[in-house]
Amino acid sequence: MFRLCRVIQQIRIRLFLLCITIYGKIDNSNNIKSPDDARLTAGWFIVGGHSGYVYVYGEGSINKSDNTFTINFEKNPPVNALYYKTEAGIAFVVLTDNSIKQNDILTDITKGLKFYGRMENSAIIYITDTAKIKFPDSLPPFHNGYNFGSAVFSTKSVDYFIPGDKSTAILRIDTTITEFTNVNWF
Repeated sequence: MFRLCRVIQQIRIRLFLLCITIYGKIDNSNNIKSPDDARLTAGWFIVGGHSGYVYVYGEGSINKSDNTFTINFEKNPPVNALYYKTEAGIAFVVLTDNSIKQNDILTDITKGLKFYGRMENSAIIYITDTAKIKFPDSLPPFHNGYNFGSAVFSTKSVDYFIPGDKSTAILRIDTTITEFTNVNWF
């Protein structure tokens, strides 16, 4: 009986790591009005070689009355949201119009997409198996499943993400994507 309880406990822990809900504040210091049907989702950026795309996966909502947002990832991301042969992915939480749908693949995000905001200086990191990914010894590793990553901006090399505190998430409202601070490889 003890062994069965231990297995169930391990399954619960593993399932817990595969899901994440992020709650945060909305920064709308420019008082930009977003439409009532704006959609909070995540764009999983898949780039490699001479091509790439954004895979839309994740559902969220905004609460204009108390300036907060929530985004949920209740299942593992689909294979199309992960880098080929790495079983890992990176997503940026965005507020857009409702023309993009769950599981859409976008090859040109500049065409026809209305953009209202983004979770800045952070990303959602998903890793299927950390044993298959080599992290630099100087960085704290991410765990299996969903992680909240905080951007670290380097003056000497490539920017990167480290495990962060999801309670610090901020969704900044601005319709000009160039106004956002981006990691230098994005």
